[in-house]
Amino acid sequence: LLGCSSAEDSAETVGTVSSELAVQSTPLGVSSEFMAVNDAPYPAGIAVGEDIVFIGDPFEGRVLAYSRETHALVGELPPPPQGLILPFILKSVKGENVAVLDAGGFPSPKPFIPANPTIYEYKFKFKRGVFTAELKRSIPFTGATIGFAEDAIQLDDGRYIVDDAVLGQIWIANKDGSIHPGITPKTLDPADAIPQMFFCDTMPQIQVGGLPFLFT
Repeated sequence: LLGCSSAEDSAETVGTVSSELAVQSTPLGVSSEFMAVNDAPYPAGIAVGEDIVFIGDPFEGRVLAYSRETHALVGELPPPPQGLILPFILKSVKGENVAVLDAGGFPSPKPFIPANPTIYEYKFKFKRGVFTAELKRSIPFTGATIGFAEDAIQLDDGRYIVDDAVLGQIWIANKDGSIHPGITPKTLDPADAIPQMFFCDTMPQIQVGGLPFLFT
């Protein structure tokens, strides 16, 4: 995470851990190019299961499912009742499940408009060429002031952590769906934000499909 941290801030070391990198090579290894996708014009998040590759299409509000063996489109995740606003990040989680972080809208730091992100967790199956998926639970971040949810990670105990790339803070979603602050500034003043995560005026902005994107 780069944010507005200075070179001096970035060089600060709080601790290091070294370990040998173990890589398992298989015919379906995801580290090699094995699929060309034309159905999702602006793909965002990607999650990989044993037989399925999920690719998010944020502009269309869809998450598509492809067979890893045939590379064919086999289906998509059923949207929640209110639909998917911006399926931005996908993660394979415990069991044959996939988590979708719906960012709730594009970032709007100036003027500041808070987002309303939600994590959707799906149970899916792919048997005999037939893909099925069911929405198992939703975790809305109602009541949390979030500028833009840039990533979500599931911890070993089943909780999720979500980082805010506009206000520079981290939130925790418990297994029961409750939300509470993880690492958050004492105020929403920019001076109190986590510098490596906070929106910075000098971040380059590009246009993708006529919409603004920031390299945060």
